[in-house]
Amino acid sequence: MDKEQIHKGYEAVMERLLVTGWLKKFTFTENKGFRLAWTTAGAQKACLLKAVIDLHGLLDDDLAPMGFDKLCQGESLPSFVRPAKIEPEIRTLWCESIEQAGIDRTEDGLLFFVHVISGWAPDENTGIEFGF
Repeated sequence: MDKEQIHKGYEAVMERLLVTGWLKKFTFTENKGFRLAWTTAGAQKACLLKAVIDLHGLLDDDLAPMGFDKLCQGESLPSFVRPAKIEPEIRTLWCESIEQAGIDRTEDGLLFFVHVISGWAPDENTGIEFGF
């Protein structure tokens, strides 16, 4: 994937998060990158999802988000893949979040989602914008 395709992949996920109401806005500045303004609800969801991403190593391999999504949906993986134990609460959080955000459940869609959440989830230095 080239730089433009990666940018468009991030942007597509961020657009979905705008529609969902998790983001109030996002901007992109050349040489500085993306800046996201999270809503309170979006910040809470992103922090929970970032913990899931970190716990289950969803950035360790490009196929990890898709495999994790399949397991959360109750699908099976090939016999040579050792499935991870996923708590029911995590399965529910993941599936509801993907559905709510309208994320494309393809390899690229899920991978970009995981990267956006992991890379731009709010932390103690992130301001949350209130209002409309």
